[in-house]
Amino acid sequence: MLKALSVEGLSWLTRLINIAWKSETVSKEWQTGVVVPLFKKGDQRVCANYRGITLLSLPGKVYSKVLERRVRPIVEPQFEEEQCGFRPGRGTTDQLFTLARILEGAW
Repeated sequence: MLKALSVEGLSWLTRLINIAWKSETVSKEWQTGVVVPLFKKGDQRVCANYRGITLLSLPGKVYSKVLERRVRPIVEPQFEEEQCGFRPGRGTTDQLFTLARILEGAW
């Protein structure tokens, strides 16, 4: 949807994001998501055959990404090297690999 915005739409969204940044306030609508059941497969009458997806507002998602990109360079140097959660290019696989190496050395 963001790719479909016109130049005027992008300009409007940019102004809106900058207003939120400068005022240090975020609209309640940006913070609220709507959970919608999405059918997977099987009997449609069985609740377990659905998974929930959360629909978020477009300005809220854009603002979250802008905020993350502005804050990350400040907080990233404060993380320990071992911290992998919520860091690009790192994840649980890295942690599991490290744990496996430690456990192998313990036996």
